[in-house]
Amino acid sequence: MEKKETKGVYAKVVAVMQEIGAVTKSRMNLQQKYPYRGIDDFFNELHPIMAKHGLVFEPSTEILQNDVRVLGSGTQMNFITIQLSINFADENGQKTTPCRNVGVGMDSGDKAVYKAIAGAVKYFVQNTFSVPTEEMKDPEDDRADANKMLEPKGKQEPKQQSAAAKKAEMKQLLVDAHKSFGAILKDQPIWAEVKANFEANDFTSMQTLLNTMPNLAILATERLITESKKTFGDALKLEPIWQEINSAFTEKNFAKTKSLIDTLPNLAKLNEKN
Repeated sequence: MEKKETKGVYAKVVAVMQEIGAVTKSRMNLQQKYPYRGIDDFFNELHPIMAKHGLVFEPSTEILQNDVRVLGSGTQMNFITIQLSINFADENGQKTTPCRNVGVGMDSGDKAVYKAIAGAVKYFVQNTFSVPTEEMKDPEDDRADANKMLEPKGKQEPKQQSAAAKKAEMKQLLVDAHKSFGAILKDQPIWAEVKANFEANDFTSMQTLLNTMPNLAILATERLITESKKTFGDALKLEPIWQEINSAFTEKNFAKTKSLIDTLPNLAKLNEKN
């Protein structure tokens, strides 16, 4: 009787990666006008393949921060930051080393924690399996050869990105992140984690952390605006600067928001003299 070959759990993860198809950005964020891939889209693609290979997720979450903040419009928002830990396991009891990811969710109701988990799981799946956004060309499709014949002779196929080029690209992303979020997230420990990942060439983990920064910046800015209103609200109640601060925050211009807030102490002193 022929003995059935047993794959290790890591080999099964690779097998899933080899079979998974593209998950296109078929959904639209109506508020900010950009296409995206939802967590359901990933699971619809993954479920039959993971079931075929006898592979499951074992997730666990830890709430790192849970705040209730009042927006400029007066709406109360729940802000939650979670740490997600996931390992793969198979029917033989084998497990991978847990991978950790950060998720941030905000909601006016009770869904903030679910949004944080969904975001963390989605980026974990996307990065672990390198899920493409468009279908690969079928090698038997005659149109592929026809299109190739129509290409200019001098045109060359794009070369695979070198390690040095990837490092330079990620360095620029880090510079851009500092420009966008450096002022408002100046003292946050996330920068140390991002820098450590950059130095270790762990660009997947670095990208995941960078993706959390917009929500972290919103949370930090909301807290700063709330504290500023408590400190200077009475002294500067009629000043138009509050409108400027709310406008900058609405535009997600965190550097400008922080700069305007930093002027409040001096403005309050001037009002006292007058």
